[in-house]
Amino acid sequence: MKRNAWCRLGQLLVILAAGPLHGANNAGLQTTRLTINNNTQSGKDLYISIVGEIGSTWYSVTDLQGDVAPSTYSPKPVELAIDLGTTPKVEMKMPQLIGMRIYFSVGKPLYVNTAADGTPGAPAGWVPGDTNFNTVFDWAELTWVIDPNSGLSALGGNVTQVDMFGLAMKIAFSGLAGDLKTPVTYSSGFDAAAGTSQRKQIFTDIAKAGAPWKALIMRDPDNKILRVISPYHGIENHLVPADQLQPYINRVFAHYKKGGLSGQSEGVTFTGRTSGTELVFTDTQSGETFQFPQPTTYSTYTGAFAPVPVPGDPILARRALAIGALLQGAFMRSDLVTDANLNACATKEFYQRTPVDQYARIIHKYALDHLAYAFGFDDTCSQSSYIGVYTPKSVAITIGPL
Repeated sequence: MKRNAWCRLGQLLVILAAGPLHGANNAGLQTTRLTINNNTQSGKDLYISIVGEIGSTWYSVTDLQGDVAPSTYSPKPVELAIDLGTTPKVEMKMPQLIGMRIYFSVGKPLYVNTAADGTPGAPAGWVPGDTNFNTVFDWAELTWVIDPNSGLSALGGNVTQVDMFGLAMKIAFSGLAGDLKTPVTYSSGFDAAAGTSQRKQIFTDIAKAGAPWKALIMRDPDNKILRVISPYHGIENHLVPADQLQPYINRVFAHYKKGGLSGQSEGVTFTGRTSGTELVFTDTQSGETFQFPQPTTYSTYTGAFAPVPVPGDPILARRALAIGALLQGAFMRSDLVTDANLNACATKEFYQRTPVDQYARIIHKYALDHLAYAFGFDDTCSQSSYIGVYTPKSVAITIGPL
């Protein structure tokens, strides 16, 4: 998940209690009820680790009361997890933190090191030498801040597959809708009810997709499936050819030599055409331009679509980045040649033409409402799994069967 506006604004705000309190923790932070439904049916303990920020200081949650402790420097991995056991349902308090990551692991706690400034590391399921590589885990990303417009506390977040998919997880937030008065409960992620098989189905479909996709499935020494990693991590591990998308990229650049590409940002229309190894966009009103260099397979999967040079006008630079986000979305959904309007968002055209990003297609296939975060700019065309409420009343996270 990219840090959304709430998260960035939250870094600048003093975290104050707003709305009805659900009990304060040891740091005086507002808390809300967090219910964890353990449907893993694994017979193994489930562990939870929560890290997040207060201002610019990182903290970890230390107990079921939502108490926190500041992260301290640790060059060696240390355990920050709370053992939830095998109980099907556990209730705890979740404190108001910015940029939270809520990790779940099965059978073993997760271990992370901490930088000198207190920033906690992250378990890397795509690095074979990582301490947590042979542990089944996954996480959700949440942020809980004071909304500067309403003055109310605002909670937003999602489960993410930008790096990997390890567990079928469903998150649900209860609170107020955007009108600040209607009670709502929003859910996203995957059907994680007992008896479902979303996790197994995703792994089965990835394996059936053939090369290079099946190589993205990571297994433990006993050959049990741990997770499937994203294509760009596959490139880093030499599991996906570094030039896999090059024919597609070449086809896009050839297709738009005479122009015809368009995109809108902040109500402004830009037309695009290729010029040599650059994709040039022009503001149809002012005539201002910016250009993107021809991407590589790796930069396409990572969404590294930044204008070069960055426009000196900050407004134009912001709009250029928005066009870059739309470009990655169109590349990943394989409709960039067939649909010249980046904002058209014709979902029926997504993942239909070679080369199909099978990782993203399959993740979306099984996600609730087919909404997911399978790559960095999957929020374009309203395809992400992000949900948000004001004055949150409760949070529930369900972990589906292994």
